[in-house]
Amino acid sequence: MANNQSNAALSASKNSFNLLKEWRDSKEAQKAYFHQANSLLRESDDEIRQMKRQNAEDAGKILSKAGASGIDLSSFNDAFLSEDLKNIRDIYDKQKQAQESAQALRKQAANERKNRRDKAFSYSVGLFSDLMNLGL
Repeated sequence: MANNQSNAALSASKNSFNLLKEWRDSKEAQKAYFHQANSLLRESDDEIRQMKRQNAEDAGKILSKAGASGIDLSSFNDAFLSEDLKNIRDIYDKQKQAQESAQALRKQAANERKNRRDKAFSYSVGLFSDLMNLGL
């Protein structure tokens, strides 16, 4: 009887320790997923700002060269429009990719939370069973 109770107490302690460890690890993993998602979006925003700035600088350089050479700037409108549309599409694709990646990371964080609750329930049932074996 004493051996059975000591085994139940040991099992209860192990379940408690595992529950706390799993909970902490899962919380950290969830935070890491959210941090990755936010970091990804910030990096994407920085790259997009840089792309827009570079596009504006390139357009300004071309306009200044064309204006200094005396060329009619209206002949460049189609080329500028085409280049602007290409850059806008690149920016849109970059934003879309970053948002999809961030959404996937946030979904992983939500799954981590669900798994944490499921594991906590499982460990709690095991702990309750062990406590019942102790006769408490």
